[in-house]
Amino acid sequence: MRAVGRIVFIHVDAEYASGDSWGSGPLGTVPEGLRPDKTIHIPWSGRDSSSQREVVVQADGAVKYNNRGGAQNSGGWEVDGSWVAG
Repeated sequence: MRAVGRIVFIHVDAEYASGDSWGSGPLGTVPEGLRPDKTIHIPWSGRDSSSQREVVVQADGAVKYNNRGGAQNSGGWEVDGSWVAG
């Protein structure tokens, strides 16, 4: 994670994920001063044409992922996102 001014960039490079349709898991915490004002959602879609999940960055700094139903890849995945710090 890095910031340029108030713009925060995040790169998630996860080695695993729940294979459950609606599974989820923690990814970490954003430090104070870099957190968004409100919850943001960063979508991810797998190259296998069936896995879909989102990274959720909450205003309290908690970062997690949520699978979005259907068949899910439990292997590695990556996604980039950004927001304006609050």
